[in-house]
Amino acid sequence: MADVFIIGDSHAGAIRNAFVSRGWNVCGGPIRAGKVFEQPFFEEHEGLITFLDPVAQRNFSNALAKAGVTRVADLNMPVVITLGFNSGRLAKVLSTRDARFKSLEPPTWSRAVLEASVGAVKAAAVDFCKMLPAERTFAVLSPRRVRLRHLSLFDQIERIYADKLVALGIRIIDVADQTSDSAGLLREEFWSLRPDDRWHANEAFASIVVDRIIQLCEREHAPDNVGQGVVS
Repeated sequence: MADVFIIGDSHAGAIRNAFVSRGWNVCGGPIRAGKVFEQPFFEEHEGLITFLDPVAQRNFSNALAKAGVTRVADLNMPVVITLGFNSGRLAKVLSTRDARFKSLEPPTWSRAVLEASVGAVKAAAVDFCKMLPAERTFAVLSPRRVRLRHLSLFDQIERIYADKLVALGIRIIDVADQTSDSAGLLREEFWSLRPDDRWHANEAFASIVVDRIIQLCEREHAPDNVGQGVVS
């Protein structure tokens, strides 16, 4: 049985279920709602991480205990994160702050202003990711389940944050090519089955994510492919 460590927001739930259905031993899963990670959310001392939110800390401690480690840097298994990719919520928030985002036209904020705004919101998440074992960490982009008028802004936010993780050596898992419709939005067959859920994807989406991660892990063990690529 293979092991995987998952840490993230509510989007990690379907991914956890997809790994479990494959027979993987899963440590962790959704730690807390995505908005918790949009502000300073942890303290670190000699590599030991303590979440400021007690629920997040309990979930994180349980995940580490199941993995048999006390520091995330010591994890000797694939690490899958959705932490920090709460881009649908952030796109909606930024859109309501500026009338220019309320049309179907692309956002008109300058790249520098947008990068500064996203950087401030994601700073704590990036700091957390610096302590992960980058060579075995995979970050999953958010399902593209947003309003069409928010899609351009959503994409820019995702890419700004993803680029920061790539700079750390973390690989990005992007399955939009297999799950998007002609407008670039998440296809309906990949929506969460809950009728009141307008944000999340389902296990069919997560299964494609898991396939992509497994393919990369297998490729790494092929001698001719060692060191190839950081983005999928």
